[in-house]
Amino acid sequence: MTKFEQIGVERQLESETKREALKNFQHSCDVCCYRRMRIDCNKCSIAFTHSEVIACFDDYKTALK
Repeated sequence: MTKFEQIGVERQLESETKREALKNFQHSCDVCCYRRMRIDCNKCSIAFTHSEVIACFDDYKTALK
């Protein structure tokens, strides 16, 4: 995992809302593409963590009902 991915994963884990997680994820993708980091999207640890964080928010919302 690159330093860039480590920072992106940390930001995902620190997100307090789904909206914040999405904003951080979009920013990471933009930076990755702009700097041409050549990280395969299917193997990106930020993308994986983002999907897990969103799932946690969805589970929490469901548990409150």
